[in-house]
Amino acid sequence: MQSSAAWRALTRWDLVLTSWPWRSLAYLVTGVLVGEVVLVVFLMSLFTGAVLAAVLIGMPLLLVLSLGGIPVAALERRRLRIIDPDPAPTPHRARERPGVIAWLRLRLWEQATWRELGYVVLMVTVLWPIELLAVTFGLGMPFSMALAPALRSQTGDVRVLNFWLVDNDLSALAALAAGSVWFLLALYPLTLLAVAHGALARAMLSPRETETGQRLAEITRSRTRLVAAFESERRRIERDLHDGAQQRLVALTMTLGMARLTEGEEAAELVTRAHGQAKLALTELRDLVRGIHPPILTDRG
Repeated sequence: MQSSAAWRALTRWDLVLTSWPWRSLAYLVTGVLVGEVVLVVFLMSLFTGAVLAAVLIGMPLLLVLSLGGIPVAALERRRLRIIDPDPAPTPHRARERPGVIAWLRLRLWEQATWRELGYVVLMVTVLWPIELLAVTFGLGMPFSMALAPALRSQTGDVRVLNFWLVDNDLSALAALAAGSVWFLLALYPLTLLAVAHGALARAMLSPRETETGQRLAEITRSRTRLVAAFESERRRIERDLHDGAQQRLVALTMTLGMARLTEGEEAAELVTRAHGQAKLALTELRDLVRGIHPPILTDRG
């Protein structure tokens, strides 16, 4: 993790008074939920793809499964904001060509795609079970102990954690106190686990230095293409103005000058010719400026 605020919070004696334990609990609980859903979806997709692979129908499904880490990684980068306020950018490059085939080819050749798939496999096989056990022992068991007084008042004698028989008010209060102490002490390892998971997620799901350099090079090339396109368009406009409308306007000026020096029918004929030249100049200018408009008109239709 680039931000070390959570690591520094682990060394504070008043950790329970900060927001980090509760953010860590939220990160672990949501991680358990996400891991469970992803595990079920991946197992069903893998089983279906393996069964249908014999008739070549499951091959596209297996291909989609190999790209399944992309949406899960996008969700994990958003969920990382719970434990790390510093946003994690996507490591994927923008596609240069339109179409699904171009997108698939780009994603399959990117290292980030396979890192994300590896993270998903690690999450559903290692991280999810560990976090499930941590939440159960660090949150579920203390909570069940803290409910001992309420349960005893409703149902009579209760057995906490299958070994502690609560049969009087003193033992119920002792269970409540033990559960509270257990929960407070468990906040430290739970926070440590959440911070470690966040560091691993950032390391695997954020862009590497080489990928950042590639994206910067891609942006530079895109800017170069835009500048070249604008320069080409500017030269075209200058050429059309010089060869078309400018020549028409020069001819119009000369015709009007000759009409001013003549009289009678010849002057009327020159004025008529100037009128036609003005119409042609307007037509050429209208054709030239067609498609030239402020970018906001393109952005908003």
